[in-house]
Amino acid sequence: MRPDRRTSPQPAATDHRIPVGSEPAPIPVGAGLVPAREGASPSPTTVYLCPRPRRARAVGPRGAAIRQRSFGTSLLAILLLGIAAPALSADDPAATVDAFHAALAAGDRDAALALLAEDLTVFESGWAERTREEYAGHHLGADMEFSAATAREIVARSSGEAEDAAWVLTETRTTGTFRDREIASLGLETMVLRRTEGSWRIVHIHWSARDAE
Repeated sequence: MRPDRRTSPQPAATDHRIPVGSEPAPIPVGAGLVPAREGASPSPTTVYLCPRPRRARAVGPRGAAIRQRSFGTSLLAILLLGIAAPALSADDPAATVDAFHAALAAGDRDAALALLAEDLTVFESGWAERTREEYAGHHLGADMEFSAATAREIVARSSGEAEDAAWVLTETRTTGTFRDREIASLGLETMVLRRTEGSWRIVHIHWSARDAE
């Protein structure tokens, strides 16, 4: 059992249907990241995409032009948001770490592996996994299952960079129930990252945990 490497489960899906005649509410499309404490690097904010209010169907050439222009604007917004989202991980090592934990909690195997270097090493409790492929074949599945069942809170964090290398040191508190067992632990996490082709990739992970007092 590896309780020190967990993150909060994803929130339940929200019903965004809009009753007829009501004003549409903003729909969040990009989650912001909050610094663990004062002095942490500034973090991106949540981006909202507000649906266009319903209106009468336009007819004729002018109406067709309005529809075409509206579709073009919406498509551009979607493309821009799609391009901007990965930049969070590309520019900020801590955001890459958070994206990895979010992928674990969501059960997104491909997204989690995409943030890991091929020559990844994972150290924990005296054991080692020495490649991304070895981690994928051994503990990745269990980590995703555990992350979805528990809540991971960042207690403290520090990070630094030196050219194409970076490190993110995180203290966590994990709670929840996993396979009928109550979980309450304090964890330590060290992640070393390397900038590759303009994006940060995790090359080393060291996890440890103890029961919370």
